[in-house]
Amino acid sequence: MNVLPDKEGPDPVGAVPENGTGRPRPVGVGASHARGWKAAVLLAASLNCLFPSAVSAFEVSSYAFVNDDGTLRIRNRTFRLFGIYVPRMAYTCQRFTLPVTCASQPRLALEFKIDSKFVHCIGDGQYADGTHPAYCDVDGYDLGVYLLEQGFAMALPDAPLEYMLIERIARSRGTGVWAIPGQDLYRFPP
Repeated sequence: MNVLPDKEGPDPVGAVPENGTGRPRPVGVGASHARGWKAAVLLAASLNCLFPSAVSAFEVSSYAFVNDDGTLRIRNRTFRLFGIYVPRMAYTCQRFTLPVTCASQPRLALEFKIDSKFVHCIGDGQYADGTHPAYCDVDGYDLGVYLLEQGFAMALPDAPLEYMLIERIARSRGTGVWAIPGQDLYRFPP
């Protein structure tokens, strides 16, 4: 007795159709269902590789410690401001505060801006050195923009257009790294 239908269609109850290899396949698991499941897994893996930010984005808001290279240490994570490069700069001392603080210029600028306020960062992924690229702000003011305005950072090619324009303004003003040699670099804050 043949329980398999002669044409394509739903499997009758109790039938165990073959899957093309001579072996029976379980009832209810069609080839299209198996292909759909594999396609969904492949799509999820592809999206994770292409857009890792969709999976690994996170937010942090707390007090921050500023490092000499312009990175921020918040809750045992180190954040590098996204879209900017902070070059190594000479050490200087803040003479308008007591006690006098000596550090790199970008560090002093960030410490001045942050003061004792909370820093809010939206991180996205992780670099090979363990730091996290992030947009960080204090009271809604972007810290990357602040460093660019002061001339203590340069906009990277993947930075927002706003960053590139602010860098050009800092260049034209001759502030920070764009200062003319012999010019007083220590007119901070502006």
